[in-house]
Amino acid sequence: MATTDTNPWLEVSKTYHVHQETLAYTQACLAMGSRPISELSIKEARAHALKFNITFNGSVPFDGEETEFTIPSPSNEEGVPVTIYAPNSRPDVPAILVYFHGGSLIMGSRKTHENSLKRISEQSGAIIVSVEYRLLPCEEDPLAPFNDAVAVTEWIMKFREAVGGARDSKIGVGGDSAGGQITCSVINDIHDLDFQVLIYPVTDFSCSLPSFQEFRKIPAFNTDALEWRFTITNPPIPDAGSNPRVNPSARLNLELSPPTLIVCAQLDPVRDACLEFANKLRSAGVEVKEVMIDAVPHGFFSVPGIFKTKAAEAFKHVSEFLQMF
Repeated sequence: MATTDTNPWLEVSKTYHVHQETLAYTQACLAMGSRPISELSIKEARAHALKFNITFNGSVPFDGEETEFTIPSPSNEEGVPVTIYAPNSRPDVPAILVYFHGGSLIMGSRKTHENSLKRISEQSGAIIVSVEYRLLPCEEDPLAPFNDAVAVTEWIMKFREAVGGARDSKIGVGGDSAGGQITCSVINDIHDLDFQVLIYPVTDFSCSLPSFQEFRKIPAFNTDALEWRFTITNPPIPDAGSNPRVNPSARLNLELSPPTLIVCAQLDPVRDACLEFANKLRSAGVEVKEVMIDAVPHGFFSVPGIFKTKAAEAFKHVSEFLQMF
């Protein structure tokens, strides 16, 4: 995490309002002794993500059924673990959201995102299937997250009643950050889903749009961190930049995308890429609802313990979107 000697958001605050929860998040990271993620090993980054979640999110109760399950996969002999959140508020024919957590494809887990998904499930009445995809680097399968995601989604589409849905339940996919990237990959491969939810998705590998430069050194997830992530996840995939399963910007079939909710964070290096991707979807004839959450950085969605009001704002938008299905 980049810092300055006084207010680490001072330069940004000359242009943007920085929410008090953003400042509190930064102070919490500093109090934990956080270093820029680009200076961490993969093992250190994973440990930090889990420690941060336990410290500041804890665990909230869920008004519904929470079930652990393993879904078979042709590319993963151990199967893919999932957590199923089936809220007591669900209607007779609930929507089903297959969700992929963020974490740069190299860290994060169902645990780091459970509170956010519990709240959305309760508010929306939707069943949420949270996927524990294999992280990168994965020597035996450089496309592990994408393959696991497709396998789980295809299985849910065949057996929606097994996770608490109904025969006529609408099914969609969603994710934040790298999970949004995975979501785009699934939509590239599966063309009969009903909706997608993209929370500040990673959709551009070039890092050339203005927000990438504007937020290169901010004291949160920044462009340096994103580029560090690319040095780990992309080299084992020779065609990462041109492969539409990996790089959403390389997709040539955007017109096959379902109705989309895209949530952007204002103080986020990927902000402009999110807006550009939303415009590409619209140009392809896709129905898009675009939401900008002001004054917060990338990552706020999975830290409701600190971003109490701003995460709740995003949850409301996601919940209302899911209720359309």
